[in-house]
Amino acid sequence: MKYIIPADQTIVTLLGEQKLSEKNNVRKSCFSISVDVDNGRLLYNTLTNECVFISENEVDTEIEDCLFKKYFLV
Repeated sequence: MKYIIPADQTIVTLLGEQKLSEKNNVRKSCFSISVDVDNGRLLYNTLTNECVFISENEVDTEIEDCLFKKYFLV
């Protein structure tokens, strides 16, 4: 996962990270926008103003956990 735009630190401070213990029924956040691009996908979170690039071969549990902590998934 490559960070294109870092999260707004004010929002991150207010929200904190989601705790993985709360990870039961995971779904895409209503604040997340995803766009397929060459060799992967861009994800933008309108809540935190964060944008990341995930290449096609990076889909695994570790990436999902990171996306959950950063409110791309809820």
